[in-house]
Amino acid sequence: MYKMKFSYDQLLIVVALSTALSGCSGGGSSGNTSDITAPTVSSVTPQDEATKVARTTPIIATFDEDLFAVSVDNSSFSFSNGSSIVPATISLNSANEVTLQANSKLSNLTSYTALLTTSLTDMSGNALNQNYAWSFTTEDGVWSNATLVEVGADDAALPQLAMDDSGNALAVWMQGDDILANHYSGINGSWGTATIIETEEGRAHSPKIATDSNGNALAVWVQSHDFEFSIWANRFSVDNDSWGDAVLIEQIDNDAIHPEISVDSSGNALAIWAQQNDDGAAYNIWANRYSVNNNSWGLAEMIEDSTGDAKYSKVAVDDNGNAVAVWHERESQEYSVWANRYNVSNDSWGKAERIGSVGSDSHPSGSTIDRIQYTPDISVDGNGNALTVWSQTDDTQDNIWANRFSVANDSWGTATMIENDDGDARRPAISVDGNGNALAIWYQSDGLLPTTRFNRYSIIESSWGTAALIETDAGHAESHQITHDNSGNALAVWREADGGVFSIRASRYNASKSSWEASALIEANAGGAETPQIAIDGSGNALAVWEQNDGSQNNIRANKFD
Repeated sequence: MYKMKFSYDQLLIVVALSTALSGCSGGGSSGNTSDITAPTVSSVTPQDEATKVARTTPIIATFDEDLFAVSVDNSSFSFSNGSSIVPATISLNSANEVTLQANSKLSNLTSYTALLTTSLTDMSGNALNQNYAWSFTTEDGVWSNATLVEVGADDAALPQLAMDDSGNALAVWMQGDDILANHYSGINGSWGTATIIETEEGRAHSPKIATDSNGNALAVWVQSHDFEFSIWANRFSVDNDSWGDAVLIEQIDNDAIHPEISVDSSGNALAIWAQQNDDGAAYNIWANRYSVNNNSWGLAEMIEDSTGDAKYSKVAVDDNGNAVAVWHERESQEYSVWANRYNVSNDSWGKAERIGSVGSDSHPSGSTIDRIQYTPDISVDGNGNALTVWSQTDDTQDNIWANRFSVANDSWGTATMIENDDGDARRPAISVDGNGNALAIWYQSDGLLPTTRFNRYSIIESSWGTAALIETDAGHAESHQITHDNSGNALAVWREADGGVFSIRASRYNASKSSWEASALIEANAGGAETPQIAIDGSGNALAVWEQNDGSQNNIRANKFD
């Protein structure tokens, strides 16, 4: 919504115009000359096609003559980011200059278009001859300085992060035998005080977190309970500015591991995990749904019933609450990637199906730990179309493969290899933007060191491009994470060998240039860093968190991109 501001002098102009028009109604001297010339735009700020525009810059239009103040409103002057009008305040700086000031800071690296329409008139009622538009692109954000998120006495590890549209965030991690969390205020630009969010006596680990658009969040984790590993959850309420009570969300008498969670825009959530079967020889994938209306979890259910060993699942929920889950499954000596879809309209899961390539096994030749490198990652667009990526061997080397779920066709496509370069390619991560374009990122050996590579999926061309390096002459890189903003730009983080230790680096993908910028070191501490995570808000501001050794213990650190 736009707000209108008039000065005292501008109100006098309106009164004077009304008086003049009243005088004209009685008939004037035949010698009077009427103004029939339309106003024209003399200059605009920012200039058309300007780049790196400050995100607080006012949008100004100057005319060659005075304007009729009442004609200056949201129908005659506005600006948008291509998809929506930006809330702003309209002001007349002088009789011939009008300004729009956004009510909040503009988004990073985003194109905006300002529009003046023919409903704007001069003092004689002459309107612009035609609409007048110009565009500009805002400056990008920069990384700040790394800060501590917690100051506990025990080692802290495996941080996870979620961010809402307004820039507030929540981080969770394991520390000692507990799960802790901290809240970041987007308004204050600072972290609060870390707090324990569970009270069970058993050891807790492997936390995951997701948030809705308003900042309400749900965390899940594994915790020792009655001599078994169980899945627990807790919810952060924005209204109460606090966590609730931890609850057990599955009652199965076997170990449960590897929880994941995703939340829709309304706050409903789906959690999935691997649970040991009764024979104790393998695991199945289970799920449970949190209903924001009922403020409670449902009943856990198995979403695949194969005789194989299913683990390392991932889940992504779209804005409407539909979800897609993928996982890695072993049956005999064959390893493959499977999927299932949750339909919110009938509150049920479909039938699990194999989505990997026929005749090729997505299996490693190494140990159980090596198998983690082969787990799939998944991301969805706002309409529920999904893209998943994984690492798959051809018995010579490991390559990155992908498959896409189409909502329109209600089916998966054909698995596709998205890189065929020399060297093992592993641990892919993927992010899909709001339009359905995607970026996949992974590490790949160049014969000496693992390097950072990527590929892009184009929704217009319905295909992947050519895999390429993000940067050359880089050190040993791994643990990649990636996320998109609303303009299609992306941020990626990873850990990379920097001398004798691993450091955290980040790189920016510029959608308008279809290219990556050189990576930047986002922390300057002496100790080794690992397990980076990244999340982004509605304006393209981001937070990264990671664990880092200070010489005596591991701490959780963070940095802000703004």
